[in-house]
Amino acid sequence: MPSSRPKRYLSMAVGLYAFASLSAFAGEMPMVSDAWVPLAPNGAKMHAVYLTLHNSTAAEASVVGADSPQYMNVEIHHSRIVDGVATMTRQDQITLPSGGMLEMAPGGFHLMLMHPNAALKEGDAVDINLHMAKGGTLSFKAMVRKSSGMSHGGHSGHKMN
Repeated sequence: MPSSRPKRYLSMAVGLYAFASLSAFAGEMPMVSDAWVPLAPNGAKMHAVYLTLHNSTAAEASVVGADSPQYMNVEIHHSRIVDGVATMTRQDQITLPSGGMLEMAPGGFHLMLMHPNAALKEGDAVDINLHMAKGGTLSFKAMVRKSSGMSHGGHSGHKMN
């Protein structure tokens, strides 16, 4: 702690400014919760990421891309059933209204991780960066775990549009 009064006030002001800046930044970005990667068979070249996006900001927020240092490519996809066949379509962006929430879950929206640098095992963490339309990056970790139901870990049975 600085010993002189002006230095002490300056130190407190810098600290308050840093806290206010972080708080304002945190309030301008959506938040991610429950991010996970279903464990896929060894040798799988694609993995899915499921998560929930919460937009508690005062404006709509759009995710326009994603990347991971552990994969060659990451895309936003939407899965659905068309004429009895599971299809998957690449999305250019996902937009959440102010106060909105989007659950990215099996059979719906998800992130597609392509060409891993190394095999994944249960308990691993995958670093993901979501790129926002208004600038900025939302970074989070998705934990690798066994799927407890419908498995979409490898996406081997999907038709790609």
